[in-house]
Amino acid sequence: MESARILIVDDEAGVRDLLGDALKMAGFETFVAPDGLTALTMQRKHDPELMIIDINMPKMDGFELVERMRSTGIETPVLMLSARGDRTDVTKGLRIGADDYVKKPFGLEELVLRIQAILRRTRANENQMKYCSADLFHLMKQNTKYGSMKN
Repeated sequence: MESARILIVDDEAGVRDLLGDALKMAGFETFVAPDGLTALTMQRKHDPELMIIDINMPKMDGFELVERMRSTGIETPVLMLSARGDRTDVTKGLRIGADDYVKKPFGLEELVLRIQAILRRTRANENQMKYCSADLFHLMKQNTKYGSMKN
């Protein structure tokens, strides 16, 4: 799997650094943001293929960040992180648009595998959309060239 741009959003510098270093070693290009407001700016600037978002952050928590992204049409895949393992948090995160949810503490191998799975699904969907668009373009071109296909 080719490299992907990942934005890590966590208010704890140690977590950001650990994840950034580990994901770079795994072949990913990483960017970090200390809070949700900064993350919105960095999302527009770097157009990441995936965002890892902590829930508990100052200024704007992870839930609000995902809700704001989805309400403005940003469909970047999201993997949420939290020390809170309450089932209501997990279901809320998934309901508002997260693609996966990992509880702290977590193993780096599991995290990398979950990232790869999300990217695999996302890239497969993007490729399918490209092929559908190409097929539609081809059909439209044929209709224009040969006239309408109506009987």
